[in-house]
Amino acid sequence: MNRARNLDYQDRELKAYLLLMDLIPALEKGDLKKTGDIIWEIEFRGSKRAEVEHHSFKIYQYMSLLRANGLEFVGMSSVGPSIAIVTDRTLEEIEELIRPMGLEVTIATKVDNLGIKISPP
Repeated sequence: MNRARNLDYQDRELKAYLLLMDLIPALEKGDLKKTGDIIWEIEFRGSKRAEVEHHSFKIYQYMSLLRANGLEFVGMSSVGPSIAIVTDRTLEEIEELIRPMGLEVTIATKVDNLGIKISPP
């Protein structure tokens, strides 16, 4: 945890800038790709970097593969090692993409104007 706190301290200005100047405008515009790019940049700085190092770089490899396959938003849960994605692709497309990696969908949700509904995969 000390390493995580030191890394967070070192990157605080950049993370604050990314959140205020880049992430908020991307969210307001509904730009999923830009939002994903910003989260990816934040993902491996500070405490997240320490978590990746703790869980092994295998999770980073999976996440990199998902991004290389065009998924817009790929992130890690707060303590890992779960991967979250946000995309416009169908569940079937995602399952086809991740099956060769040995990954599976555990929870699939769909967002609408009324909120989030949790559906079984």
